[in-house]
Amino acid sequence: MIAAVLESARELIAERGPGVALRDIADAAGVNFGLLYHYLGTKEQLVDEVYARATTHAAERLVEAEHLDEALRLLMTFGDGTTARLIGWAALEGGRSAEVFRDSPALEVLTALMKADAKEAGTKLSNEDARVFVALAMVISLGWRLFATTALFAAGLDGSDPERYTEQVQGYLERLATVATAADRPRPTKKRPGG
Repeated sequence: MIAAVLESARELIAERGPGVALRDIADAAGVNFGLLYHYLGTKEQLVDEVYARATTHAAERLVEAEHLDEALRLLMTFGDGTTARLIGWAALEGGRSAEVFRDSPALEVLTALMKADAKEAGTKLSNEDARVFVALAMVISLGWRLFATTALFAAGLDGSDPERYTEQVQGYLERLATVATAADRPRPTKKRPGG
C-alpha cells in the first residue's frame, strides 16, 4: 500500500505540484484516504518523502558511472522527466520545498566523480568548485528536460523532437566539465569596490 501511495504521489506531484490534494493521491493509489495519515503522516511528510526518494533514486543510477562524463550522460537521459518536474515544482514553491533537496545524494555522487576526474588529470579542485559545477550541471540537465521543446522553438529550431539534440547538449556539458577540471580553468573574479 505504501509503495502505491508513494508512486501515485510522485506522479501527481510531478504533474500538478505539491499542492495536489491528498484525497486525489489516495484515489489514484486505490487506498482509503484515512490510511494516508496513519501510514505516511502529514502531507508535508509525504511530499518530503517523495522528494527524498527521487534524489536517492537518481544517486543510485549515477553511482553506476565511473567518470563524470558518464554520469552527466546519465543525468541528461535517465527517467521519464518526472524527477525534473518534481524539482521544478520545488523550485517554484521555494522555501521549505526547495530545502528538501538540500545535500542531494545525486549531486554528492557527481561531486565525488568530478573531484576524482580532476585528481586523475593532475588538478587540485576545491570542494566548492566541484559543487558549483555540479549545481550548474543539474540546472542544465533539468532545464533541458523541462524546457528543451520551447527553447528549441525559440531558437528557430524544430522543438518537436528535443531528443535529437540531447547528444549535442551532452557534448557541451562534457566540454564544460573538461574546462572545470583543467588546471588552467577560469577563476572567479572578485568585484572591486566601487566597480
